[in-house]
Amino acid sequence: MSRISRLEHAREGSLGRIAIERRKEPVQRRARETVDAILTATERIVRAQDFECVTTNDIARLAGVSVGSLYQYFPSKQALIMAVAERREAEIARQIENALCRAASMPLREGVRIVVATTLQAHVADRALHRAVSKQVLRMGAFERLTECKRLFCFTDRVAQFFAQKRSELRVPDPQLAAFFVVQTVEALTDAIAEHPPMSDHECVVEELTMLIVNYVSRPGADSPLPLRESSNVDGVEKADGQIEK
Repeated sequence: MSRISRLEHAREGSLGRIAIERRKEPVQRRARETVDAILTATERIVRAQDFECVTTNDIARLAGVSVGSLYQYFPSKQALIMAVAERREAEIARQIENALCRAASMPLREGVRIVVATTLQAHVADRALHRAVSKQVLRMGAFERLTECKRLFCFTDRVAQFFAQKRSELRVPDPQLAAFFVVQTVEALTDAIAEHPPMSDHECVVEELTMLIVNYVSRPGADSPLPLRESSNVDGVEKADGQIEK
């Protein structure tokens, strides 16, 4: 273990609380490229190795920078994990924002479906990274910090605007309250699906989640009903009418 890594370990042990805030934000293009390389290297390592055994030297070496350059921006490897988690949340937010913009001109069900599909795909696109980062954030006791980060990118207001534009199709009286319930439900379910994928194909999951939301917010007959899907059964195939075909 290098002298710097030993000092980092000693600091963490003596303080009992690890610094997870960035020391500074990169301003110049070269500095941004350096930070991007460091975070990309952190992602690569955390996917493949037990992060508890990783040192900042390992990350700096893979990033092609000096460990001193790493410490200019990040006080600890735990700060790197938080930065990776926040970068991931920002990318998910960008994708969902784009989907919401596209959904604005669509009928209710089509708009809901495209946002659901985008949100789900963004969460499950890199399950290995999701699981590794979530594990470390929980181990660090920084879950509340990540929850706050997610709230920064919470699209309740945008979803409420979308619902308000489709008011003639809604049965719910309060688009803002409905949006809150929908956003929280989708967030919880997509996180659960990323952690524990169900034994169903992606399209089936998208359809079921879309049906859940549309049936909650829309008036009966406001849109064509979503078709019932056949589902597998241990003793046979369950048809839409509930009968089991042996």
